[in-house]
Amino acid sequence: MQKIIERYHAQAKNNKQTDNTEADQYLQQLKLETEKMAKKIELLEVSKRKLLGRDISSCSYEELQGINRQLEQSLCIIRARKDQLFNEKMEQLKMKEAILLEENARLRENFQVGFQKLELHFLMVQILQFQVEMRLSPNSPIGEKAMQCGYAVVFNRAMARGSPSSSDSPPGGLSGREENSLQFIELLVASDSELL
Repeated sequence: MQKIIERYHAQAKNNKQTDNTEADQYLQQLKLETEKMAKKIELLEVSKRKLLGRDISSCSYEELQGINRQLEQSLCIIRARKDQLFNEKMEQLKMKEAILLEENARLRENFQVGFQKLELHFLMVQILQFQVEMRLSPNSPIGEKAMQCGYAVVFNRAMARGSPSSSDSPPGGLSGREENSLQFIELLVASDSELL
């Protein structure tokens, strides 16, 4: 039993020494890496100061040439990136302009079609009002001659402005109601012409 205990203590001592050795090696490795990193940081700080124009009094001609080359390369990269961003922005603006021009053309076309329909409707209302007034006062001083002239002038204006022919009708075209109104007006004009 005593031998077993002695062996256990000896093994524990050996393990402890081994652990201490491994820990020392690890610490030495960390220390070396820390020193390397500190040297790298110091070199980077020196390089940074030189690039910023500080502490260049101790630089040789070759070092100054190297710094100059670095600065020129950096400037070229910055300009290239700036040009790239500028071109991307220009492309975006051109696309936006094209979309806005297309939208503007569509709105203008819709407005023109709507305005023509509104103008045609207004002219038809005027024609109907004129017809009603002439029917209510047939013995008016203007008489049938005025009625004939009024119909012809207003109807011709309506046809010239809003009535599409079968070959070249506008995109909006006339609604069925507007076409019926035009046919009704044509009948009125024809009937009044027969009375003359």
